[in-house]
Amino acid sequence: MQMMILGSVIRRKGVVAMDLDHIDRQILVILQENARIPLQELADQVGVSRPTVHDRVKKLLHRGYIAKFYADVDPELMGYPVLAWVGLLTDQGDSAHRTLDELRAIPEIEAAYVVTGHFDILVKVRAQTNSHLQKILFEKVDRVFGFQRSETMIVLSAAVEKNGLDPSLWSGMPKSTEKLSKL
Repeated sequence: MQMMILGSVIRRKGVVAMDLDHIDRQILVILQENARIPLQELADQVGVSRPTVHDRVKKLLHRGYIAKFYADVDPELMGYPVLAWVGLLTDQGDSAHRTLDELRAIPEIEAAYVVTGHFDILVKVRAQTNSHLQKILFEKVDRVFGFQRSETMIVLSAAVEKNGLDPSLWSGMPKSTEKLSKL
């Protein structure tokens, strides 16, 4: 996740971030909810012309505010209903890169985060069944370079799951406008 301080100019990888006005913020809110919205519909909701929306989306992409567009595929429908978080204790230092490379190569790993606290790496794993999860853990995760110990937590349900950063956190974001209330 890229951290941005909205409303001020910051530098990231040689790119100067632009100040966001209420139109840019509205575009981001709408796209975060529905990235497939037609540009004309987006323009209508924001209250500007289609070419204006097109230019602003291009600038938001170029400046890194929009990292990518993607389809959010339902893992359960794809045959992977079991979700687990695995905390890993691993070797430290130069070998950590090799550990992460080996984790990256495991298809069932959806994400891996280097974290602080009790664990070194927090891994998000998708499996078809609990026995499949056990096989992934014993035959793949436990065998990555630098592995010392793990603790697995199976997710029972998603109590809170948001699609991206909540717009109420964005500084300067209008709390309620006619355009945003339609969302």
